[in-house]
Amino acid sequence: PQMAPPLTGSPPVPNVTPHYRVRDLLADWQKEHWPNLKKNTVIQYKKAINFFMPLLDEEVENLTAKHIDYWFTCLRSESAQKQYRATRTSFEKEVETLTSMLNWYIENNDDARLALPFKPRHKDKAILRPKKQGADPFMKEEEYRLWLRTMGSLFPMMQKMAIVQERQLFRVSEVAAIKWSNFNLPERTYRLCEHAIWTREKGMRPEIDPGTKTIEAGDAVILHLRAETVEVLRSIERLPGCDLIFHNNGKQLTYRYIQHRYNSAFKLVGLPYRSTHILRHTGATQFLEETGDELALQVMGTWKDPKMARHYAKI
Repeated sequence: PQMAPPLTGSPPVPNVTPHYRVRDLLADWQKEHWPNLKKNTVIQYKKAINFFMPLLDEEVENLTAKHIDYWFTCLRSESAQKQYRATRTSFEKEVETLTSMLNWYIENNDDARLALPFKPRHKDKAILRPKKQGADPFMKEEEYRLWLRTMGSLFPMMQKMAIVQERQLFRVSEVAAIKWSNFNLPERTYRLCEHAIWTREKGMRPEIDPGTKTIEAGDAVILHLRAETVEVLRSIERLPGCDLIFHNNGKQLTYRYIQHRYNSAFKLVGLPYRSTHILRHTGATQFLEETGDELALQVMGTWKDPKMARHYAKI
C-alpha cells in the first residue's frame, strides 16, 4: 500500500455521521487531540499513521477484527516491505497508535457503539520477526567502567556527558538539554525543566522544549547532584554565549551525533549494547545497589509510578 500523508480538516467528533470513516476520525484526532500532546509523542504518531492507508475508507463503527487482519495482510505484503526499513521487526507502534486513536473516539463520543477490534492473534501478526535476544538491559559495573574509559579516549566531552547521564539517571533527551542557568553548583542541585526534541526529519533542526516525558511544560523538579556529577561539571569550561553544557561548537547535539559516539565505544570494546537509554537503566541499577533506597530512586528518575523505578533497577 502507498503510505498515506497526514490528513487535516473534517467535522468534529460529536458530529459523527453514518458514514464517518477512519480518515475522518484521523483528521479529527489530529486537529483536536494532538495540540494537547508532547512533541515527541506527536512525532511518533506521525510516523505510525502513514501505515493506516488500508483502513482509511472503513466506517469507524463497523471496524472488526477482520479489518485488522486485512490491515496486517497489507502491511506484511511484499510491496509494502519495500517502503519501510529492513531493520523493522514489528508494527507494535502502529497498533498502539491505532488503539489510542480508537480509544479517543470512544471516550469522546457518548453514542459510540464501537468495541476495540483487536484480538490476541493480532499480537503475533504485528511481529515481523522475533527480536534478537540481546544482552541485559543494563551494563554491569565492569562493563560500564571499560566503556567509559574508551569513551574518554575517543570522545572526552561525550564521556563527561555519559557520566552525568548515568549518575543522574537522565534520559538522553534531558542530558542533551541541560543548561548552566539551571544548575546551582554551590547547593549541588539542578532544575530539570526541559528536554531535547529530535524530529529526525530532513531539514528539521533539534529544539529545546519545556517539560520532559514525566514533567509537564512550565513545571520543574529540583534534583540533588551526586558528587561525580559536580566534579564533572566543574571540569567543563563554559563556552561564551552558550548556555548548553553539552554541545557541538555551540550547536545543539543531534541524536545521531550522540548515538554514533556511544555505539562506536560499545563496538570497540566488544559490548553488544546499541542504545543511549541503557545509561538510565545502568544508573538506576547501580543507584539502588549502592543505596537500597527505592523512594530516592523514584525521585531521581522523576517517575510517577514506583513500579517504573523498580523496572529500571534490574536487580
